[in-house]
Amino acid sequence: MKTIFSIFVFLAFVMSTSTIQAQRETKSTSLIAPPNSSVNLSVLGNQNTDLALKNNNFLGVALRVNERKPFTPVWTTFLLPFQSNTRRYSIFGSLPIFWSWDVSTTADAASVLITASWDRF
Repeated sequence: MKTIFSIFVFLAFVMSTSTIQAQRETKSTSLIAPPNSSVNLSVLGNQNTDLALKNNNFLGVALRVNERKPFTPVWTTFLLPFQSNTRRYSIFGSLPIFWSWDVSTTADAASVLITASWDRF
């Protein structure tokens, strides 16, 4: 009985430490207009990768996000001041998967933080 209890405690410890280490990886860039009206973010991510856009300006901004894979629709979004929006991109394939997004705006003044995040392999 004591052996079974010690095995149970060991397994509980191993499982709890493995969930603590399972953190998400991220890569970020910023779109500042002017001088730039577009920016590219490329990552080697997982099959499910989230792209988050956060407006850091007092003005609203209209954004157009184009993912460079075939048959992927263009994501057009409007962010109010200090608002954020997230979209999940998914594809089946062998890891790592190359993701590349072109984010552009027609706004005269924009400050947008672009972050891609995914679970570790």
